[in-house]
Amino acid sequence: MPYFHIVFTLPHELSALILQNKRLLYDLLFRTSSASLLELARDPKHLGADIGFLGVLHTWGQNLQVHPHVHYIVPAGGLALDGSRWIDSSRRFFLPVKALSKVFCGKFCEELRELFIQDRLQFHNAQQQLASPGAFSRFLWQLGQKDWSASDTSASSPTEEGKPPSHAAASCSALLRPQIAPKQPTCCAVPHAPAPCWSSNGSRVLNFTSGQT
Repeated sequence: MPYFHIVFTLPHELSALILQNKRLLYDLLFRTSSASLLELARDPKHLGADIGFLGVLHTWGQNLQVHPHVHYIVPAGGLALDGSRWIDSSRRFFLPVKALSKVFCGKFCEELRELFIQDRLQFHNAQQQLASPGAFSRFLWQLGQKDWSASDTSASSPTEEGKPPSHAAASCSALLRPQIAPKQPTCCAVPHAPAPCWSSNGSRVLNFTSGQT
């Protein structure tokens, strides 16, 4: 079954704050990226369908530097909002990257603001300069001006199966590449609620499923 590999990455300006609020902000990354996918996919201007996906959190890059990002594997389509039929996505892209970037950035920054208002964030050492309301508001504004970038080493497209992987990077919050899943029995489920857990190597896994196959 064709599927897409979607990666959401946070600006590096957030790295220090994330290290001081790991569980809180890793959870925020997961919630806002998954909510962005669900919201945009349901929009009739785009796919107009309920989708399912599997996500895995990576907290470090290949160079062992802090690099929080989430990988999603998404079937190339979804169930119509009334549940009557399957709707295929475009073979070239799953959702518009710029629109997905804008929604993701907005959701993350807004919920980060709420965490600050609720006094749930910790600020230590150099990050103490962000502890005042005015400084944190400026920080959020600056984040909104950044490229919420992502990079991907994806396999070939469905029509180019068997060719070597390509390497690409773009100034956007999500990079989408069509893939071909292994030829094994598959199922598709409409997401109702996330079921997150922590894997043995410290990566967080989020599986959106209805529990039905």
